[in-house]
Amino acid sequence: MLHKIDKIRGFHILAADGEIGHVDEFLVDERDWSVRYLVVDTSNWIGGRSVLISREVVDAIDSPNRKIRAGGYRLFRSPGAQFRPWRWSPSWRPD
Repeated sequence: MLHKIDKIRGFHILAADGEIGHVDEFLVDERDWSVRYLVVDTSNWIGGRSVLISREVVDAIDSPNRKIRAGGYRLFRSPGAQFRPWRWSPSWRPD
């Protein structure tokens, strides 16, 4: 199913054991314009960091309830996945 990324901004990300945060931005592949990562604001959970969530872990998008279900647990994100916009370049990939 296709979704406009404008509409998904602000959706809450839910892992198996609770909410992670909400979608703040997207990283898009320049070659084919596909979404590679969701930039998730975790300020309600771990103090304001933005982390990257791969599109590969998205299980379902619940548009009416503005929620995205992601596989794994809240702790599946490694500290290396922290998003630092000043460090990003087209060749950068999270650790």
